[in-house]
Amino acid sequence: MEHFSIFIGNCFSLILAKTFKLQELRANSYQDFSDDYTEVQVEHLDLHEDLTELQLFPEFSTVAVPTIVTDMVKDFCRIYPGIKNSELISLIGGSQRLYLDFQNIDLNDQMVKYFENEKKELTKLLDLLKEFHFGQRNFIKKLHFKNEDNSLMLKNFFVVSDVYNSVIQQFDLNVSTKQDFDKRKEELLSNTNQLKFSKASQYAKMIIIQGFYNHFKDLEVSENIRFSIVGAFLVCSQIPISEHPFMLSPIFKDNLRENTYQAVRNFISRPPKTNL
Repeated sequence: MEHFSIFIGNCFSLILAKTFKLQELRANSYQDFSDDYTEVQVEHLDLHEDLTELQLFPEFSTVAVPTIVTDMVKDFCRIYPGIKNSELISLIGGSQRLYLDFQNIDLNDQMVKYFENEKKELTKLLDLLKEFHFGQRNFIKKLHFKNEDNSLMLKNFFVVSDVYNSVIQQFDLNVSTKQDFDKRKEELLSNTNQLKFSKASQYAKMIIIQGFYNHFKDLEVSENIRFSIVGAFLVCSQIPISEHPFMLSPIFKDNLRENTYQAVRNFISRPPKTNL
């Protein structure tokens, strides 16, 4: 029975296994590379908590990578043997996946609009609850609930107060001082979406650049070389970092370019404002 359970578990894992296929950016769209692909096992990456969106594991079990990328990574790891080949390929795949996810956000989707407006509306509600909680209760005259089919107006002071008190309890705001209220308010707001979705692709680039930068932090190279290396792997991940078109070479040093180095340095020293 134990062996049967292991067999079933292995079969189930195979069913769930997913492969992320690296794409090439051509004519402003992502398409398959013309090269042959090789599947590489996904590695669990040791990422800072702010960079976990770059993790492919456990959602994906393998990364399908074109020959030109595997050759480039092998050449890089030959030059810098302290970097593990499969971890770097997992980071390349995770970087492109993150960029595509954020690039494809539909700004007209109603749910996206709800996420972007959440912090603003919650701030207004919490300010109202604070005024109510600390004694200014007579300013609340009525509550209006409305949807497409029905409308409800509450005017009774006791009913309205019950609604406000219930919300205060739900948010764990039943505190004795305004200082404690403000502290809890910040906690609640920190759990809302902070991203301005029109800046989503810039946010993704910022996370990706920081991820590669951290991955190469132990290399004994100058900061300028480190920036250049990060830029080369943005090209490898097919993530546009400058307005200049880029070509990918299997020889790693051929991918070190002035324009990508400058763009990476700017992202590190002056990260774009992407928060609401």
